[in-house]
Amino acid sequence: MAATAHPLMVGHALHSPSTRYTILEFIGEGTFGKVAKCRAHNSSKLVAVKILKSQYFQNVEDELSVLKTISSLNADHFNLVTFYEQFEYLGYKCLVFELLDVDLLNLVRSLNINSIRPIAKQLMVALQGLKAVKIIHNDIKPDNIMMVNIDDSSFSVKLIDFGVASPISEAMTGTIIQAIGFRAPEICLGLPYSGAIDMWGVGCTLAFLFLNGSLFPVECEYLMV
Repeated sequence: MAATAHPLMVGHALHSPSTRYTILEFIGEGTFGKVAKCRAHNSSKLVAVKILKSQYFQNVEDELSVLKTISSLNADHFNLVTFYEQFEYLGYKCLVFELLDVDLLNLVRSLNINSIRPIAKQLMVALQGLKAVKIIHNDIKPDNIMMVNIDDSSFSVKLIDFGVASPISEAMTGTIIQAIGFRAPEICLGLPYSGAIDMWGVGCTLAFLFLNGSLFPVECEYLMV
């Protein structure tokens, strides 16, 4: 049974077997827990630590399995977030990733074709890498694509959040995945699906960047269809 989680605040340190991570600020929160910007004391490097609540421990085991699979890929070459380590501390499970800048949802501006083209190319390379290791991301949307450095004119991006990713072999007809508005037709209709649903997510994301808004309704799957 997991230990009772203690409240974490800015200034607290998370201890892993290799180092400790001091929480500088919380930069994201969801049903799973929080994401904290931390400083690693063994290197002074800034990292992002995903802190999971105990009720989501099974989810993190599934995510870890996917992360171990994609670790065979060169994360920088395939434009995937770099995963460093995982550990448990004070009743929390923590996943440590490289710190990126801002996700495409919060870029808060439409982009022209010349800016979107390199992002599209990088996402195609990311999908190529996932296909090589037979993984489906299952949740490609602007929130899950982050710019490495918003001030860099090259628009370098990386794909993040493998919390609902799965092996292609485990794709089950009828599974409800992907956010409404970025959900592929075969998921909406309960049909067999494959890694092609990630390509649909990429296409909807690129349209979002051009339109500065969603291509399809995001409140209702019926209206989307």
